Amino acid sequence: MSFLLPDYCPLCNNKSDPLLLICKKCIPELKPVEIKRDVLKGVIIYSFLPYSEKHRYILHQIKFEEKKFYIDDILCRIDFSFLHKYNIDLITYVPMSLSGIILRGFNQSRVIARIISKKIKKRFYPILGKSKYSKQSLKETAEERSQIVKNNPFYLKRSMYKRIREASSILIVDDLVTTGNTIKACINRIKDINPNIKFYIITLFYTEDIK
Repeated sequence: MSFLLPDYCPLCNNKSDPLLLICKKCIPELKPVEIKRDVLKGVIIYSFLPYSEKHRYILHQIKFEEKKFYIDDILCRIDFSFLHKYNIDLITYVPMSLSGIILRGFNQSRVIARIISKKIKKRFYPILGKSKYSKQSLKETAEERSQIVKNNPFYLKRSMYKRIREASSILIVDDLVTTGNTIKACINRIKDINPNIKFYIITLFYTEDIK
C-alpha cells in the first residue's frame, strides 16, 4: 500500500500504519468544533481541522492534486452521529461553476457531502448551481469576500424548488469556512424559496483568525 498512500500521517508527519493515512494518535483530533462567524449568526457551523500550516497541505492535495483518498480517510474516522439530533431533511453542498469543475476536475465539497449523506443515511441533492468562476484566496480581505454576498453567483435549480419548500432544515457542506460569506450567499438563495428553513453547516477545515 505504501506505493499508493503516503507512509506518513498528514496531520503530524509521523510514520503511519501502511493501511492508514491518518495515524491512530491523530484520530482523536477529528472531533467537531462549533465555529462562530459574524455573518452567520444563528447558523450552526461545525468543522474539524484548523486551516493551519500543519493542515493546509492536505486541502491543497485534495483540491489541486485530486487526491480524493484524503477525504475518504479523514471522513471514515469521523463520527457524524451528533448530527442526528438536528433532524436534517436535506443535504447539499457549495457548488462550483462549470468552468471551475473543468479546470479542477471535480468538486471536493460534493465528494464530502456524498460521504456524509451515506454516514447519516440522508440523501444529498445538487440544490445550487454557480453561474461564474471566481478564483478565491485566503489573502482576500473580509471586505473583498463580502462582495460574494452582494454579487451572489449562486442560483437555485428549478427541479429542487419543491424539495426546498417542503424542507424544514438543510445541511450545507463545504471544504473550508473563512469569513462565512460564501455560505451566506448560498443561504440567501435558498431563503428566496423557503425563508423559514433552518441551516446547519459542515466543513472539514476552518480558519482560526477570521470571525
